[in-house]
Formats: sequence, structure tokens, C-alpha cells
Amino acid sequence: MTDFEKSIINACEEVYPNSPLTAYNNPDDRSLKVYTHMMLALAFVPLAEVPRIFSLLENDAPEDLLPIFEYFEKNDVLGVIARGRKRGYLPRYPPEIWNQHQAALTGSHKTNNVSEGWYNRFQLVIGKHHPDLYSALSEFQKEQADVEIMISELSLGRKDLQFLRTISHNIVL
Repeated sequence: MTDFEKSIINACEEVYPNSPLTAYNNPDDRSLKVYTHMMLALAFVPLAEVPRIFSLLENDAPEDLLPIFEYFEKNDVLGVIARGRKRGYLPRYPPEIWNQHQAALTGSHKTNNVSEGWYNRFQLVIGKHHPDLYSALSEFQKEQADVEIMISELSLGRKDLQFLRTISHNIVL
């Protein structure tokens, strides 16, 4: 199902040539969009409440979304419950991995952008994509010395905003 995005239609036809493709474009019925957004909002529901809230959404969702809800239930919320001789299994991506409720409350990072930013900067400093061990250790020592100096300057009360902007990605307080 797509909303007439030509690139999506072309990609789906190429990757899944034998699958039926239906387009959805009903401006009077916003239920698919609303329920899709509610499913995405599960990431901000308290972790213990995710299965219950997901069940409420699934029970009330439009019929066109049920295959997506079933997939999400199996892979991201509950897994497969054992029935009779059939073994059950946990979800591939349990809510503990993707739920952001606590991170949103504490204001902590929700992505690894901070570490990726540091890594990109560090690669620029080294000037190599795959440095040898000696070069990497030498640069780590320089980086550690720089960060220790910056922390000392901060603890002495330096409040230069540009200084703070340049080092904020290195310091976790």
C-alpha cells in the first residue's frame, strides 16, 4: 500500500514483482494516517504499558492496517506466543530496545549521533579511515589530554559560549 509515490511504486514493483500493489489516497479518511502515527507513538508509552496499549490500538485499527499490526506484534511487541506443540519466541526487536519513554523523561540521548559525531571528528583529526594501532593510540592520547584541559577550564569557570559549543560533544556531565 502506498500513497502514489512513484519512486516507492517503482521500487516495490522491482523488488516484489509478483506482489499486488494497491495505492491509498482518500483525503476524507485520515484513519490510516492517525493509526500509523499512534503506532509510532508507542515508542513514548511507558515500557510496562506497551503490550496493553498496542492491543488497544490493534483492536480498533482499520482493517487495511491489520497486516502491519500483525507484523509489528510478532517482531516488535510480543513475539509469538506458544500454542499447543508450536514453540513461541520473543520479538526480534523487543520494546526494551526501541522504547524511548524514559529517555524522553530524562532528556537523555535517543540516538547515537553524539558518538558518531565524535568518531567523524576523530577521523578528520587522524586523517585516515583505517589508522594503524600506533597512530590511533597516539591520537587517543592527544584527545584525552585535550578533553582533560577542557574539563579543567570548565571547572575553573570558563563560560565562553564558542568554547562550550566546540567541546559539548565530548563531555558527558
